[in-house]
Amino acid sequence: VAARRPLNAKAKPFLPSASDRPDIPKVDESPSATLERMANENARLLREIGWRNLAMMRRGRSALNPDVGKLDHEAAPYLEYLEKIGAQALSSTAPLSPEELQAAVDRGPHPSAVAKAEFLQKESLEMCERRHTMILPFSAVKHISGVRISPPGVVPQRARRDRTICDLTYSGVNASTVNLAPTEAMQFGNALRRILFQIYRADPGWGPVYLAKADISDGFYNISVNANGTKQFGIILPTAPGQEPLVLFFLGLPMGWVSSPPEFCAATESITDVCIKEIHSGWRPPPHRQEEPAETPTPSSRPTSSPGRPPRIRYRRKGPLGTADCYVDDFILLCQGGKRRRKRLRRILFHCIDRVFRPP
Repeated sequence: VAARRPLNAKAKPFLPSASDRPDIPKVDESPSATLERMANENARLLREIGWRNLAMMRRGRSALNPDVGKLDHEAAPYLEYLEKIGAQALSSTAPLSPEELQAAVDRGPHPSAVAKAEFLQKESLEMCERRHTMILPFSAVKHISGVRISPPGVVPQRARRDRTICDLTYSGVNASTVNLAPTEAMQFGNALRRILFQIYRADPGWGPVYLAKADISDGFYNISVNANGTKQFGIILPTAPGQEPLVLFFLGLPMGWVSSPPEFCAATESITDVCIKEIHSGWRPPPHRQEEPAETPTPSSRPTSSPGRPPRIRYRRKGPLGTADCYVDDFILLCQGGKRRRKRLRRILFHCIDRVFRPP
């Protein structure tokens, strides 16, 4: 029998972590402490792997479908570019000096963000966990070429969660942005008029017009920005006196950037076009995972609308209405007919969304 090796007298004793020892209570970090810890970790990675690799690592895989390039739409090549590279964010002005960045940090965030500092910290932490942003200490990015720092703001919304925006106009980011976005994709200006016109022109002989709305969660953040372009979308967070200033960088399209609406609408308007085409083709798609939540009725205290006079349409012999429209990140489905037809058209919309945005 082989002799056992003697124990090392200099070896340190094994101490299990707090997660392995149920008798040690876990300490919950505050959002500010968690953000500071994440910022220090990102600063270490920035020194080791550089900005581009850090941004790509924190961003993760794109929220767009990997097969979006196969979409039967003329915008498919551009959507494939957004999925693989991200939206381009180029500036026509020279990079800011460290002194100019320091002045932007000294100015601080908008008063609305200071008043909602606790909310903004929780919102920033949630966005970091969802891979929409990454946070860094100002000292780690002060001397990086191309970095821009803007003041954040918090917009209150009635009966809804407050919304964080970036004041990219004050910092000059919007004015210096090179216009590369497909502005023709923004067709939401006449969305209400188109929807009302479709309802007005529908044949009442097929019954009432039913409407369904589908919303894209996280909106603009689902479209990634090119790793190098994310340098321009830094916002200074409210910090306590004596604390290291923290800068939050957006990895997806930020609210407040002049190119965010057209870049995002390139995806949603393409979904709408493909959905209308599939409706007219008579496609019968398989069941969708969102059918059960979609069948849940929404509680409402609004009284039922009373039928009015039908419009004076000369040619009324037409099929039941079945179409879709889009307002930025909201899809509106218009349909006449029975429950089975309404469910089929809703399935078509859901499956068309999955063709562009990656299913979970």
